Amino acid sequence: MSFNLTEKIGLIEKLSAAFGPSGCEDLVADIITEELSGTKADVRRDPLGSVIAHIKGKSAEKRILLSCGMDECSFMVNSVDDSGFIKFEPLTKTDPRALPGRRVMVGDASVQVVGVVCSKPIHLQKGDDRKTAPDPDKHAIDIGCTDKESAEKIATVGSYVVNHGEFAHLGSDCIMGKALDSRVACAILIEEAKRLAKATPAYDTYVVFTSKEKAGHSTLPPAVYGIKPTDIIILDYSAENSLPKSDEIGACKLGDGPMLAMWDAVALYRGGALYAKAQSTAENLGIALQLGRTANAMSHAGRANLVGVGADAISVALPCQNPHTAASIMSKSDIEQTARLLSGLVG
Repeated sequence: MSFNLTEKIGLIEKLSAAFGPSGCEDLVADIITEELSGTKADVRRDPLGSVIAHIKGKSAEKRILLSCGMDECSFMVNSVDDSGFIKFEPLTKTDPRALPGRRVMVGDASVQVVGVVCSKPIHLQKGDDRKTAPDPDKHAIDIGCTDKESAEKIATVGSYVVNHGEFAHLGSDCIMGKALDSRVACAILIEEAKRLAKATPAYDTYVVFTSKEKAGHSTLPPAVYGIKPTDIIILDYSAENSLPKSDEIGACKLGDGPMLAMWDAVALYRGGALYAKAQSTAENLGIALQLGRTANAMSHAGRANLVGVGADAISVALPCQNPHTAASIMSKSDIEQTARLLSGLVG
């Protein structure tokens, strides 16, 4: 597949902007469902929130499963004080240093409002306060209310919080925005599902967009249990760190192509037939692969391949700078090459 990013950039921007915290991905799921409507794919939502698109193939000898997560870095409201400030706690891995002054969206799938994360100003900090980042419980969100009653008309305990970030082009080869560490993968799999539905794949193929992945509670394993795939291809991201004078260099770099994970915290992929196929496919297509250990400890690929009777699995990752922030950065060329690799693998 030739993934024309110029044509698909609107879809990526739309997905990036969508409110989709862990456990409340309905608006993202709606976009995916709408995009796949009118195709030959059989699209449904399962009880745990996953969107599952089934494309019937020419043979049922194999069952191919492609998957990515829909959710984004998120928080949950745990209290509202008498002054109308909102206290919150992280649902996913987050960097507390990126919180002060950050614009956020507070609410649920029905209504969201803009808020600002507040903490003790630098002018009032002393000693060690200036050397360490405060924990999230030392922050509060201001939504413009001056008392508890008015604030609770907008946000209550259990409301969700996500970053508020603007989508933008960064130089000639990069894009920037919130939730790119999941939504770019969603865009690629949406387009791959459309291609497969139009062409009729060799084997039955299932494209699964999962819920709660970033919170460590991926809904992929239950979906795998029902589908019973023979091959699992996970599309994910991997944090890169090639900053100047950095003491620790990440396993992948922006612009150097997709990363094929050799292993992660829960799985060893190298040595499998699907891993070897990914390498040979990349070589045949002239795609440069980065090999390494993905830094994503919450990877759902490793757990999914152990469900039921087991399945061969690989994890293909898009290099991402500033993941889990309002300004994630990805390379356009990496996106296009990852889409090409995925299509070559599925056939």
